[in-house]
Amino acid sequence: MGMLPQFLADFLAKIEEPPSYSQSGAPDDAVARISLGGIMKTMLIAACAAALLAGCQTTQQAAQTMRSEWVGESADSFFVANGPPVSSFPRDNGGQIYTWRGGEASIVRPGSVQTRRVPAQTLDGRRTTTTTVTYQPAQRVNYVCEAQIAADAEGKIESIRISRDSGGMFLSFSRCGELFNRG
Repeated sequence: MGMLPQFLADFLAKIEEPPSYSQSGAPDDAVARISLGGIMKTMLIAACAAALLAGCQTTQQAAQTMRSEWVGESADSFFVANGPPVSSFPRDNGGQIYTWRGGEASIVRPGSVQTRRVPAQTLDGRRTTTTTVTYQPAQRVNYVCEAQIAADAEGKIESIRISRDSGGMFLSFSRCGELFNRG
C-alpha cells in the first residue's frame, strides 16, 4: 500500500487531454477525438484507491487469516516463519500458551506549528486581527502485532487470538493484517 504501481502511472500519463480549439472554434485536428480528460482520471484514481483499501485488513480479518493459515500447524513452524515467542505459559493439558509479538516498528511524526489570523471588529468599529498559534509536538508512533497462541501437548496450534494490534504503517487498519496478508 504505498506508491501507485508503475503500469497505472504510465496509463494515467497516456490519457488524452481534451482537444484544443482554434480561433474559428473547430478542433485543431480534423477528427475530434474522444477525450477521457480529468473526469476519467479522477474516476480511475478513486477506483484504484478503493481497490488498495479493499486489500487492507481489519484486526478481525487478520485474526481469521492467521487462524486459517496456522491452526492445526506446528507452533514451532509458526515461530520459525514469524519469529520466537516473547513468553510462554504451561497449560494443564501439557500444552503451552505463547505470547508472540512481531512487526515492531517506531517512527517519529514531526511536530508542527500552525498560525491562524482572524480579522475582527471591535465594538467601536476599529478593525483588529486575532492571531492564534497552535503547536503540535513531535509524536512517537509505535506499531506492533501481538497474539496469544495456544498449542496442545504435541505442539499443534489449537487457537490464535490477537491481543494487541496497532494501526498499520502503510495506510492500513491493522499491523497484523500487514504481516499476515499473503494476498
